[in-house]
Amino acid sequence: MLGVICLGVFSLSSAQAQQSGGKPVSSAPPREVCRAIEAYVAKVDSAKSISDKTKRAEQYAEAKQDLETVLKKHNQTALLGKALDYAPFTEQVVTAEATNPKLNEYLEKRSKLREALLEICSGYTTTR
Repeated sequence: MLGVICLGVFSLSSAQAQQSGGKPVSSAPPREVCRAIEAYVAKVDSAKSISDKTKRAEQYAEAKQDLETVLKKHNQTALLGKALDYAPFTEQVVTAEATNPKLNEYLEKRSKLREALLEICSGYTTTR
């Protein structure tokens, strides 16, 4: 009986250790920065549905400004360079013809960048 209890405790503790495999919250940027990154990605993603190129550009600029304000507030401006590449890749995807041989490359770059941006704050979701 004592062996079963020990095995149960051991398996619970190892399962918890495996679940917290993401970045610890302490290495993630402040939560406000993560919310700003998530909002930036969402605004850029939603701009894809705007057919007018000028209005899309305005939404990209607004998303950039909102993100930049929060990053400066928290002294996290190093993240800005990576984030600002997302809108141009999105624009390339939006404006590329379906027959463009580079479309898959644009989609892949955009997807990887999106994943990298959201990964910055993965510690908030994997340790809840």
